[in-house]
Amino acid sequence: MNGVQHSATVLFRVSIVSLLLVLLDFLLISKASAQELYVDGTYQKRIYFQGKTYEEPTVHFDLKLKGVNWFVHYSRWNGDYDFADAQYHGTNISLVVFIRSGVVAARKRGESVAPNVALGTIYRGEVPNLESTEDLAPIWLAYLSGSYFKNQTNDFAEPPFARDPNSAMHYGPPHYFKMQAFWTLTDSKPPFISHLAYLSGGYATNAMGKPVKRQAPYDQGFTNSYYQVESFTNIGGLDVPLVSSFKVFRQKPDAIANMDLDLLFEYRINLERATSKVADFPSEQWLDVTACQDYRVKTDSGTPFACYYANNRWPTDEEALKMAVSNGKFIRNIDEARDATRKLFIKVFLYTILLLPALALLLKLVRTRPAQEPSA
Repeated sequence: MNGVQHSATVLFRVSIVSLLLVLLDFLLISKASAQELYVDGTYQKRIYFQGKTYEEPTVHFDLKLKGVNWFVHYSRWNGDYDFADAQYHGTNISLVVFIRSGVVAARKRGESVAPNVALGTIYRGEVPNLESTEDLAPIWLAYLSGSYFKNQTNDFAEPPFARDPNSAMHYGPPHYFKMQAFWTLTDSKPPFISHLAYLSGGYATNAMGKPVKRQAPYDQGFTNSYYQVESFTNIGGLDVPLVSSFKVFRQKPDAIANMDLDLLFEYRINLERATSKVADFPSEQWLDVTACQDYRVKTDSGTPFACYYANNRWPTDEEALKMAVSNGKFIRNIDEARDATRKLFIKVFLYTILLLPALALLLKLVRTRPAQEPSA
């Protein structure tokens, strides 16, 4: 009997210990999953072309990450814009690029310029793969892409660039094409990409959107681009990429093997400062008039986005559609745009009423005017 009691006591104690371990693990996971991250860093882009190396101005960035949501502020030193703000809130990526200093300089030179001092882009998606988001791509890969890749269910993913350097394929909205890819994620919360390879298949896409078999040896496929973390640093118990690189390759005309590739360009991303505590995301910074490209709105013009001016916030889908029918008219705020369609209809109606009598009189005069005699 004593043996049975002893076994029961031991079993009870083991159960209690196991339960405590499970609770501790749960608390640690909850704490990690709620972890926030602030990163301040830089990256350099080098382009390799015809045996020469070209360096673009250094991009400085700072980002805030909370769960899957993020905000990034970045600028080019001696670049062609003042700064840019990008954010993601679970559905849309939005980007506003500020160009005020260039606009002011052009106006001082007496040049005729549009009313906007910023350029905006918004679309549904998680991956920065438009021409306008090119400077955001390496930042996203290094620090913000983990949740996207964690949710992919097969070996295909959207690439963080707009155009394939080895074909006419265009990624991003409105089609959101994917490439075959293989990646390794860290087991941290949030996760980070440690290695990532995008692969091009044996067929390319031509300008007509048709698949065309590549010339040997690339008809067997090849590595299109490759990202890797070269070193990590620990921030509040979280291993964060310290130095990483992203390389994009293109085919060589005299290649013997499909691994024989030219390096087209390379990003080197460096963390300068980081903390595990993040302040609230800043509100949208609409300093003045912004010329917007909105991929959420379907248009009849043949373009995959609607164009409009705005200066206070991103509109809803319905508001954006109403603003698009204003035909480029400068709109001070979204409330003013609600009546754009009605005002346009009234103007067309009034012009028609006023012009009809004049057109009728002109037609009557033309019909009743006698033919002139030919001169001798």
